[in-house]
Amino acid sequence: MSDVKVEVCSETGICSIIKDGGTKVDLISPEVDAIRAAGGDVDAIKALISECDSGFAGSLNAEEIEGIVSKLSE
Repeated sequence: MSDVKVEVCSETGICSIIKDGGTKVDLISPEVDAIRAAGGDVDAIKALISECDSGFAGSLNAEEIEGIVSKLSE
């Protein structure tokens, strides 16, 4: 199981999603808001992340996406 770290800058709203091994994607505030609005729709969230980095999005499994949503909801 891969662990995904989610870091959101309180000043800029930029969100970094980092997988084990150091691969990452950075999302701007509107993209983060779109992920939050998608709720738990794994396919929609994967599509949103894919718009920024299709390779990174393709490497995410459903459990990792659910973890991202959970961390963004805190």
